[in-house]
Amino acid sequence: MKPVRERKYHNAVVALILSAVSLLFIVLLGRTYTMRITLPQGAQSAEEFSVALGEDIVHVDSLEINREQLEIKLSALKEGKTYLDVSRNGEVYYMDSVYVHKGNVITTNTYLGNSRGAFVIPLATLIYLIYILYQLIRRYSYNRKKTLYDYANVRDLGMIIFFGSAVLMLLMTLGSAKGIDTWIRSILSSAYGLSILVLPLALIISILVTISNLE
Repeated sequence: MKPVRERKYHNAVVALILSAVSLLFIVLLGRTYTMRITLPQGAQSAEEFSVALGEDIVHVDSLEINREQLEIKLSALKEGKTYLDVSRNGEVYYMDSVYVHKGNVITTNTYLGNSRGAFVIPLATLIYLIYILYQLIRRYSYNRKKTLYDYANVRDLGMIIFFGSAVLMLLMTLGSAKGIDTWIRSILSSAYGLSILVLPLALIISILVTISNLE
């Protein structure tokens, strides 16, 4: 097996690569964004709607109706924050906030809200968790051949349960959140919830291993 320092170095390198790729995707894809709004009853065509901006930090490329939704395609012009109002026949129907960040990345609703490139965050997180989980399973299998009742094996088993559960939870929520901030909160809350479940289990196993070693 690889030394601990070498494993930590490889983990850090993988994390940096995934972070760089995620940032690149967000910057490249985030320069445009399509807002999708549920159509009101009786709407027939996109010509019934108009869009007003507080400041011209984005350009409205087009308004289209697709699958009972009004699609507003935006492209970034300059950094800043503004509001976006959608009116139907002169009456405001929908309001939202629009942000343009450095690199002309568009987010809506909140400062780190919906973005076209946000999907890469859970994918990169999932890849990294699977990578760590693979290393843990491999190390646990190798050390178990030497001795089963060892505290290092208990630690690795607890971490395998933790990361395995995290992978499953992330797979189940993949595609349910759109915003960058929503994904970050989802990942952090999942980690907190899993730690509450896994730590008592790891404690029980540690007690059992201690008793086994005393006998």
